[in-house]
Amino acid sequence: MSSLWETLVHDITHMLKRMLRRPGFMLISSVTLGLALGASVLAFAILYGYLFRPLPYVAPNQILVPRQRLVKAGLLGPQVSVRFYHKLTQLPELHGAGLIDMNGGTVVVNGQHEFDQFTELTPSTLKLLGVKPLLGRTLSDASGVPGGPHEVVLSYGFWQTAFAGKTDVLGKTVEVNGMPMQVVGVMPKQFVFPIPHTAFWTSFVITPTRARNGNINYLMLIRPPRGWNLARVNAFLSTVRDRELATESPSDRLRDRKLGYVVDAIPYRQMFLSYAGGTVPFWGLFAITLLLLFLATLNNMNLALSCQRQRLGELQLRQILGAGRTAILRMTLLEYLPVLISMSVIAALLAGYCIGLLHTYQLPSPFMPFKILFGPATIAYLIVVALIVVLCITGSAVAATLQDQRRITALQELSQRGMASRAFRHTQRVLGAAQICIALVLIICSALLSQSLIDLLNQPLHFDSKRVTVAAVMLPQTTSAQGFWNEARPTFNNLPGTESTALSNMIPFSENNNSGLFYPYGRVGKRTHAWSVNVSPEFFNTLGVHALFGRLFGATDEQTNSNNVIVSAALAHALYGRVNAVGAVLNKDLHIIGIVPNLTWQLDPASDQHSYAVYMPITVNDAHFVQILIKSNAAQTVLIPAIRRAVAATAPDAAIYRIYTLPQIMQQSSLNRAALTWLVVGFGALAFLIAVFGVYSIVAYSTRLRLFEFAIRQVLGATRGAVLALTLRETAVLL
Repeated sequence: MSSLWETLVHDITHMLKRMLRRPGFMLISSVTLGLALGASVLAFAILYGYLFRPLPYVAPNQILVPRQRLVKAGLLGPQVSVRFYHKLTQLPELHGAGLIDMNGGTVVVNGQHEFDQFTELTPSTLKLLGVKPLLGRTLSDASGVPGGPHEVVLSYGFWQTAFAGKTDVLGKTVEVNGMPMQVVGVMPKQFVFPIPHTAFWTSFVITPTRARNGNINYLMLIRPPRGWNLARVNAFLSTVRDRELATESPSDRLRDRKLGYVVDAIPYRQMFLSYAGGTVPFWGLFAITLLLLFLATLNNMNLALSCQRQRLGELQLRQILGAGRTAILRMTLLEYLPVLISMSVIAALLAGYCIGLLHTYQLPSPFMPFKILFGPATIAYLIVVALIVVLCITGSAVAATLQDQRRITALQELSQRGMASRAFRHTQRVLGAAQICIALVLIICSALLSQSLIDLLNQPLHFDSKRVTVAAVMLPQTTSAQGFWNEARPTFNNLPGTESTALSNMIPFSENNNSGLFYPYGRVGKRTHAWSVNVSPEFFNTLGVHALFGRLFGATDEQTNSNNVIVSAALAHALYGRVNAVGAVLNKDLHIIGIVPNLTWQLDPASDQHSYAVYMPITVNDAHFVQILIKSNAAQTVLIPAIRRAVAATAPDAAIYRIYTLPQIMQQSSLNRAALTWLVVGFGALAFLIAVFGVYSIVAYSTRLRLFEFAIRQVLGATRGAVLALTLRETAVLL
């Protein structure tokens, strides 16, 4: 045991001395491998979190999301109507179901008004998820029926900020949109549903009027009966759809078939993955980082091969002096231990820092029900991959140590000629070519993604976003949007540097959106999904939009009984086969008075349907969440306080959700794609640098091995140019 310990101490001492004499190899290997491994660990953490990490609910794989889709009308989201939910829950097969509606509103706690995001859900929903509250209980069944108690369950974060985490919170009152509600429970810290930053949950009350509502706007969850798989659930839902169609008139059945009416279900994980673009971006990012890691490994394998070949004389001398092959192999493997440790530390620091950035910017999607973590699975991946990489590199060094040692007859010959076998030189060329190919793949991918992002950010907007500031405001329940604007318009028009102001229920690129189904009068079967935008007459002027045909809204259109609408050119062409559809009637009684250009409402439109929009007067908007648009030359430091004062002067109980410029909204909407693009661009740049260094090391070492050959060639009459051309020829073959 003492002899073994002394041998180990001797090998470690030799390793440290060699590392201090030639620190370049360890530094280069540690940095390149650490960066590549860190990128791979980050990609794995994202991939594992989205695709494999268990959701924070009981038996999450059993949770399904039914959806009513009108495929040909463009209504493809995972939503259902209240009427469909009500009918479905009456069936004995699916008694465990929940209905969800995500909202935002004015919340008053201890006299403080603020805007918060909350979720209305049927009391059965929290029971379906199976997570027990930290304090108190969940919503009672009585709270979900008309006339029942008004109850609220707080999230852990809202409990901490609004009530300082006090345990006597149960029984306290929270006023939500003017309605006092009693706190009955607090959920655990790790519970997130359905999206982060949900402040609390209240009961979704299904009144008789709501039960007849056919608007497909709500999220529904079910747990199928024991033994039912997804195929059986979808077959059952298809049968339910057929029963529903059988009760309709022949014209309604024909209309639904023309619209491609489909009822099916998808797993809950697939639902929130759809908001991040599906599984392809995650697998693609992970594959790119694996290519980068493979490139860095190839480069360091080649570097290890070269360095070890230079030591053959030293190793042969050690064998002559009595060192066994096992001792030489042990010493070779031990020399790569610092590389393993340092690359793992660099990778962990890089991945941890980037995961922190993901939390800050809510990337890659704001809809994930948990945070990306540097958890046990990620740590295990880091350890396993780091060991594999180092084993590959040490294997290269060991191969160089054992290769052709029987052919070495004199140390002097090796030191003078530095000859390497043809197999060794061929291996180096193959490794170099592989590095270049992988680097080219990553560079091309980054170039394509960069061009795609540039094209998206430079697409025609058809509106002027410059100098437009937007204030998102939740009005009190007693204040209508039109009444607020009639009183507030003069105040906002007098803000510093203001040219124009307007009111709308939604703006381009914002999170808040509203849509509906529209069709030409008398042709219900041609219903098409389009944005439904309620605006004041100044909306188009504030955004610099002019009518292509007809006219824009005027003062008379603000009357309560006005049925005049304006449509986008794309929607007019889709419904009527012509752009100039002025005078046509939309749905039953909406008269088209104007045609405007196709505003860009989303960053990444998949089709022309994203340009379909119907603009209505603000008077038909019964919602209380409004967007105030101010076109002003004033600085934000002056304008924002003035906006807050103007809102408070008109509606003291209103809550301001956010104030930001329209370019900031557009930038926020492109954050996910931009982050992915810059990640891949960074990987491509790193791959390029690694490949350049790899080719340089191959050519430099190969040239060094051929110095004796070059000397003979010059003695025999070869010129410097001929020798240089011979050297560059090998580089040209690689490139």
